[in-house]
Amino acid sequence: MQTEESRQLVLRYYEALASGDPADLEQILSDDVVWAPPGSAPIDGPFRGRDTVLQAMGESGAQFFDIMSLQMHTHKIVGDGDTVVVLRLRAPACHRDP
Repeated sequence: MQTEESRQLVLRYYEALASGDPADLEQILSDDVVWAPPGSAPIDGPFRGRDTVLQAMGESGAQFFDIMSLQMHTHKIVGDGDTVVVLRLRAPACHRDP
């Protein structure tokens, strides 16, 4: 994958997260996707496979956040071939008590 294609894929991923529509994410994620939440997250992981990842994202998001208030703000996206790094991602949301 070329740099710009990789960068656009990451942008589409964040747009899909912000939309809150699992169908958008399903189109972007590969069958063998792995999601490893940060160690500070109160959920287990890593999660493997598109269906498992989508289910885990949906359950954890609904448990801890008001998804409709989620907004994604990226400062910079840097890419080289198939490697992309997102610098300073902010995702403020209204916290929901578990």
